[in-house]
Amino acid sequence: MRPGTRITSVRQDALTIDQHGHLRELRGIRGLEPAFRLLLRQSGADLDELREQIARTGPPGGSIAGVDRLGRALGMLVSGCAVELACMAGGDELLAAAPVGPLASFDFSSFGTGDVALGRFQLSRFACAHRAAGNLVVDCPHLSVRITVTASEAAAAIAALAEPSSAVELAARLPFISPAVVREVLAVLAAAGAAARVGPDGRLAEDCDPNLAQREFHDVLMHSRSRYGLTDGPIGGVFPHAGVIPSSPAVKPAMAEPLIDLPRPDMDQLMTAGPSLARVMETRRSVRAYGDRKLTADEVGEFLYRVARARAVAGPRPDDPHGYETSDRPYPSGGAGYDLEIYLLVRECEGIAPGLYHYQPMAHAVSELPCEPATVNRQLRKAYYANGCQVIPQVLFILASRFSRLSWKYQGIAYATTLRNVGVLYEAMYLVATAMGLAPCALGSGDSASFGAMTSLDPLVESSVGEFMLGTRP
Repeated sequence: MRPGTRITSVRQDALTIDQHGHLRELRGIRGLEPAFRLLLRQSGADLDELREQIARTGPPGGSIAGVDRLGRALGMLVSGCAVELACMAGGDELLAAAPVGPLASFDFSSFGTGDVALGRFQLSRFACAHRAAGNLVVDCPHLSVRITVTASEAAAAIAALAEPSSAVELAARLPFISPAVVREVLAVLAAAGAAARVGPDGRLAEDCDPNLAQREFHDVLMHSRSRYGLTDGPIGGVFPHAGVIPSSPAVKPAMAEPLIDLPRPDMDQLMTAGPSLARVMETRRSVRAYGDRKLTADEVGEFLYRVARARAVAGPRPDDPHGYETSDRPYPSGGAGYDLEIYLLVRECEGIAPGLYHYQPMAHAVSELPCEPATVNRQLRKAYYANGCQVIPQVLFILASRFSRLSWKYQGIAYATTLRNVGVLYEAMYLVATAMGLAPCALGSGDSASFGAMTSLDPLVESSVGEFMLGTRP
């Protein structure tokens, strides 16, 4: 049974399970009661013991039918995240496979049938190894399964499965592990789906499926870790660092002095005389060509004022242990966190000298940052490539995330929320630029290494996550 889960009663045709204080009932186990009583033991039960118990007690339909029903009943426990499958050797645990969501399923039929001795197996390309709580953990996000590795022998077997191997080949490559243990480790990995049998062409089914072949492991991992039902980890505003680490301020302090004030538009006039939202949305386009004139400081000032200024900052309530500073801006942001900082890389703009600037949303001003021309040119060149080599931006807005603004509050969805915020800000930029008659274009990629070199910012603390070009319309 998984930690925090226990069987509270076994009676005719029903099993009652307590999972962290929540009771669940599993029906359809008639004739399996003696086998499931073995799971009442604190150490769990050996799969062979369960099968032998069924053979001795003789459930309706015979022992073979009983074993099949045992597999189905265990499958229900797996989908309920109630049990885990461990590989033991000499009383020591080598690894354990645990379900982390209702989509998980274990193939118990391969145990004791000699299936693992047949064919060649390979580790799934969606498997991802990392350290957690002092152990090596291999996440299989496509299966809602987590493998916890507690022995170096099991880790060596997993590493060896990076290339297709049979049980015999695996044992030959790992002479310091007994062949029996190699087979058991492989059996658990195969039952959990972390490793699968390759086909005659030496490829896994996941590499041949046209839909799965297009998925990258990090995309699958991020999706699974940020959605309920696909992970057992905490998701949402759980404030993992409240009371331990102070939250960062709602508005980042100026990175340099002096501040250069930007022109401010007359918002009352714009709200009465500007184009309708319907017209702006219908005429919005990505424009990758510019007119003969340059952007002006007035246009850049109006653009940023309408898109991203901070209208107000609110401090946390003294009586709220989860309180943190928030701000009010024209576009929405998850938890009013506003993790995105805006940097301007100016190539040509009437009234603003070429260079790199950091936007101060509360003051509606910019501060110029020292920057090497070669680094600036590298960023502009990457923007040129990203838009299909059609135009070099007059002004490139670089959106960078202060990651702790969201990770202080959110768990599981912090980076996903950053990307949502980028999309929201992109749309606000598109609509305002269209209303102003300018040429907007969001980019799908950018150079975070060059951004870090330009700003001297640690990419684990603050890094670029989006780029947006702006110029005059042809």
